[in-house]
Amino acid sequence: MPNKKTKIKQSEQLTEDPLLLAGEVAQRSSLVSIEMISGAFGRKEGKIESKGLDIHSHQDFSRVGERLAATVHFAVMLNPPFVDDAENSKDAIRVEGDFKLVYIIRDLDSIPEPAFERFAKINGVYNSWPYWREFVHSAISRMNFPGLVMPVLTIGRAIMLAGFGQSPRPKSDRQT
Repeated sequence: MPNKKTKIKQSEQLTEDPLLLAGEVAQRSSLVSIEMISGAFGRKEGKIESKGLDIHSHQDFSRVGERLAATVHFAVMLNPPFVDDAENSKDAIRVEGDFKLVYIIRDLDSIPEPAFERFAKINGVYNSWPYWREFVHSAISRMNFPGLVMPVLTIGRAIMLAGFGQSPRPKSDRQT
């Protein structure tokens, strides 16, 4: 049986690690629906060379009883503008989209309140990413810009896009 010190250490670890906290909800959740609620894309006229890609996301959530709704906004910009570059102040290509995900959560009583936000934001990004990726690919193709494929999403990148810290460095970058 864990002693009081072990329980305190586990509790502290849950509040520090967004993935552990989100996991408290993930174990008791089911994704009920996912829908794209808005999307837009545009590009500059003329020839576009790929010089950089910038991906952003922000999320919101609400909970009523056992229903948790997450709204995830994504934006990807190709050749994001430099602040001091007035001539090229518009992104060469921009794609944006919003997704709404609804989850059912069972056994709510023992879940700490901050866990719902962590779960909604991290899982919202992670679960909507394949839909976002397909939308970007389709939009880019319709703008006659070949060759841009959105990367596969890792859990570390999902945590970063959800606003809970930096993506972990690959194992090859870590010092031993």
